[in-house]
Amino acid sequence: MTKTKGNRIVADITQIKQGVIAHPVSLNTEGKYIGGYSSTLRKRFGNEAFSGYEATCKNYKNAQKENKSVLLRNALGSVVVDPTPTNSNVFIAHLFCMENADNKNYTNSMAVSICIDKLSQIAAKKFKDFFVYFPYKMASGIYGGSWNMIEEEINSKIKNCKICILPRS
Repeated sequence: MTKTKGNRIVADITQIKQGVIAHPVSLNTEGKYIGGYSSTLRKRFGNEAFSGYEATCKNYKNAQKENKSVLLRNALGSVVVDPTPTNSNVFIAHLFCMENADNKNYTNSMAVSICIDKLSQIAAKKFKDFFVYFPYKMASGIYGGSWNMIEEEINSKIKNCKICILPRS
């Protein structure tokens, strides 16, 4: 791990030994990941580290079938924390801050803010001795989120956080 500016570090987020890894996700009816960061986390930590995410998506799918719009609205902005089976000191926090349309994910800025608030509360209660790790530029770029806004939210709300910039190969 190499420190850069502020709380930014150059590190492979999947190699941390203790902490909570933030994982921005969308609610989709399949409960599956398309690729990139999500598939890297799944490959590293296994399917069990995504059981809470998949259960939330299944509930979303059932609510969609039954047209329960209240449940659907409440799901966006929720945070589900799953333990990793490979390391009892590493947890994945699935942040439901993206919407899925036309098989593409789009960042919902209000949901990002709500998720970071909730993760801050969870971390303060359950993981106060751990760092919360965020991928650099999460939910921004092609997903439409503003990294400057997201990073400001993270820095203002989460005391023990690190923003991981993937090392160059």
